[in-house]
Amino acid sequence: MEKYVHRRSDRHLPPASLIVFAALLCGFALVNLFWPKRENSELENRKLAQMPVFSVKTLLNGKWQDDFSTYLQDQVALRDGWINLESAVNALAFGKTEESGILNGKDGWMFTKLFTVSTDTEKQLGKNISAVTNFAQRYPGRVTFLLAPSASDIYPEMLPANAPMVDEDAMLDDIFAQVQASGADVIDMRDDGEISDLGKVGHITLPLSLVSQILCGAQSAVFSVMTVS
Repeated sequence: MEKYVHRRSDRHLPPASLIVFAALLCGFALVNLFWPKRENSELENRKLAQMPVFSVKTLLNGKWQDDFSTYLQDQVALRDGWINLESAVNALAFGKTEESGILNGKDGWMFTKLFTVSTDTEKQLGKNISAVTNFAQRYPGRVTFLLAPSASDIYPEMLPANAPMVDEDAMLDDIFAQVQASGADVIDMRDDGEISDLGKVGHITLPLSLVSQILCGAQSAVFSVMTVS
């Protein structure tokens, strides 16, 4: 008589790797749920997406799903660490130094790509400089002009090797010369000694938002008078 040996089969149990993967996935989801939410990213120098307001209309047209997906991406736990890791891998494995208009510099630094200045930007730059000089001429001897240089101009040693950036120093020198000729005092942030001039009394200080208006080609430059006391 033949004997049949019945052995217990464990094939119905999921493999250990699948259990570990599921545990890690659930654990990371919980971490994301309780991870502190941020409004701004200093590393990327931008505002991060916030939890979208739910409504039936946005749900039906798909906008809420898109906004929620962006929210999850922006608020993922350890986001800055993942970005630095990706930049390091791209730089080491693929020699990649640019991503979505951002230059990946040394030690995880990121810079705005500015290789050329378009004709439209140059035209708008001229209009904005004229607005500044006209403002200074309206208040002779009372205007102090401050224009902060970009990070790539302050820390050129952190840029990717041989990055063909525009000559921002020459652009700033030209802007300062035109503004100074209109009778305004100029504070050059590239010169540490100029910082002390910020405490001048009785001068009109142009808002720092003007920096982006001048260099980024805003369509208009609106000024308000603020007397420093």
